[in-house]
Amino acid sequence: MSLSLPLQAMAIERMALTNTAQYSILSSVLSFYRGAYSESGPEIKIFGVGGGDPAMNGVFVYVSIEYNSEAFVWETGLNVHAIQKISFAPDNIILVDVKEDFMSKESAISSRKQTYQIKFYIDKDTLQKKVTLEK
Repeated sequence: MSLSLPLQAMAIERMALTNTAQYSILSSVLSFYRGAYSESGPEIKIFGVGGGDPAMNGVFVYVSIEYNSEAFVWETGLNVHAIQKISFAPDNIILVDVKEDFMSKESAISSRKQTYQIKFYIDKDTLQKKVTLEK
């Protein structure tokens, strides 16, 4: 005896997200780095987002940190040629190794390696809404 059931294809249509600042940035992501500060610490994501002058730098750096049901995204203000590596240091510091372009004394575009420190803050086991950036 054979039992056959009518099969129906389940298709759900999804429309493109609206072109708001909240979502439009996703179409410009050029690189993505992810890591955890520690096994029980925050999850950290670094995004390289295009939009600047590609002849000289042109990759804006954003950081997202999620910890204990809190999640924030910061625009760091960095405009670099490329993100090369992220790592972590004590005292809630994210190290971001980049290649950045600069104008030499001879008015030529040159490149150099640079490391930036992004410090995040946790107070009473709660992620705070600020980060600080240092060279």
